Amino acid sequence: MLGKKTGAERKGLKQGNTKLDSKENLPNENDEYFSETNILNEEDNFSKDTFLEGAKKAFRIIVSSYKENKIDTAENLLSPKVLKAFEEQTNLNDKKLKSFHITELKASIVNIEIVKKLAKIKVKFLSTQKNTFEKKSETQKLEDIWIFEKMLGNQNPNWVLAEVSAE
Repeated sequence: MLGKKTGAERKGLKQGNTKLDSKENLPNENDEYFSETNILNEEDNFSKDTFLEGAKKAFRIIVSSYKENKIDTAENLLSPKVLKAFEEQTNLNDKKLKSFHITELKASIVNIEIVKKLAKIKVKFLSTQKNTFEKKSETQKLEDIWIFEKMLGNQNPNWVLAEVSAE
């Protein structure tokens, strides 16, 4: 599960308040914190740190599944649109890859956005990936931007990958 509420004080709220219940407590709605607060109001178990740990796990699972031509094993982590795109690309993948390993992975939140009850969190991943082929191996340093989304208040705790781009 991505996200866990810590109960720590949040900037922008008066001490003792856990909900945004008066206009004097409202931060700027364009502020990332405002969106995080909205998520906290709907998801009792959200924290950025826990979300990022879960996002890194999801990244490893999804990329490994993709590289091994087994993207269907990550289906519950993908929106239908992303699953379809990955399935189409998997069919074009070079089948000569013998092994794959993510040797280093860093993640940071770029943006948090909420439209109605749909929360979207844009995450920047910096990874080092080692591909081993029959006669050679290569190491790549990659930067990816992924957007995870979740309907707030939904009983399903999982966030799904909704968009992917490379920088």
